[in-house]
Amino acid sequence: MSIVVDNIEKKILSELIKSNRRLDSFTLFNRIKVSFGAFSQRLDSLEKNEFIQLRDMIVTLTLKGLEFSSKIKLIEKRHQRNIELQPQFTCNKIPVNEFYIPTILRLDKKTFPILVSLL
Repeated sequence: MSIVVDNIEKKILSELIKSNRRLDSFTLFNRIKVSFGAFSQRLDSLEKNEFIQLRDMIVTLTLKGLEFSSKIKLIEKRHQRNIELQPQFTCNKIPVNEFYIPTILRLDKKTFPILVSLL
């Protein structure tokens, strides 16, 4: 049996994945930015398909929902390979045992008020 999800349901699943599989329903509603009727209808549909679980106003992505999301490729690949850095972003590597001394002028004045005031 093929399960079809629309764009709003994909957004809901995607937001849950980004939010560590659990969100408050009000926060999820604000992030999806659709009408409340459309949102609650999609939540009911996803709950009937057992993709999410709604308990005490907390929406939780189930294991079945996570597997389905990976099948429709909602989970983005976090690591891309074969990325070439531009020369201005590369520098010489510091050896492991060598001390690193930061430039005092570049230190944050709020975090290091004493060091910066010495100049």
